[in-house]
Amino acid sequence: MFLALENTARVREYLPLYICTVGEDFTQRPAHRPKGAPFHHIFFIEKGAGRFVTASGEVVLEAGRAVFMQKGFPISYEGVTEDFRTGWVTFDGTGAEGLLQYFAAEPFSHQNGAPLAELCRACVRAAKRGQAPEVLAGHLYSLVTAYFAELRAKRQSPVLELAKNYIEENYAGDLAVEDVASATGISASLLYRLFREEGSTPLAYLRSVRLRRAKQYLLENPKMPIAEIAARCGFSDSAYFCKVFRDAEHVTPGAYRAVM
Repeated sequence: MFLALENTARVREYLPLYICTVGEDFTQRPAHRPKGAPFHHIFFIEKGAGRFVTASGEVVLEAGRAVFMQKGFPISYEGVTEDFRTGWVTFDGTGAEGLLQYFAAEPFSHQNGAPLAELCRACVRAAKRGQAPEVLAGHLYSLVTAYFAELRAKRQSPVLELAKNYIEENYAGDLAVEDVASATGISASLLYRLFREEGSTPLAYLRSVRLRRAKQYLLENPKMPIAEIAARCGFSDSAYFCKVFRDAEHVTPGAYRAVM
């Protein structure tokens, strides 16, 4: 799916950020852009793998990666597998350059996209529904700031990145903080300190991963029982899952599935 938004002159002049195009489950064609793209991209590899070539070299990225490409930055990319499928949000706005400067954004970067995928889907869903530009701008701001905040945190602490990756891969099991600390080769107290430095805890991050995956199951599997989703996402029982979900999203899992 590819959707281009028709932003008015007023939107382009006054909104600090606005969405230009969105896409999901798109069979990605080769792109050669010696003068760069006309908009900033946050780009998700949904299936397969692609090769990205810049003046600094080339990198092959597989499904699950999120990529940022700054507008005007020369780049080429193409699939290295037949099933290279992508999703994205492109954006611009009067505040875009300042926001990128605030995060000291490099013109090309990539990272684990799992923590960001639901924010991208929210942008796509809102755009497909034709929601107002200011509403779209709110979704977009959440995605852009989350992308660069995640990237900054990962660069500041490689150990924290290892811990988060371990949680992402093992969230469905009976996971304890000590398990994560042991897997990353540090003490539980140090793991708590690293998470605390970015305003979180290991258990809060684990809960956010489980909720993110639960929301994905709810939307992609409309007939899957709530109890099965709870079990697949590492919750001890469906009642506890419903309580945690309601506390975080202010709706029940069933209501979330119906509304979204």
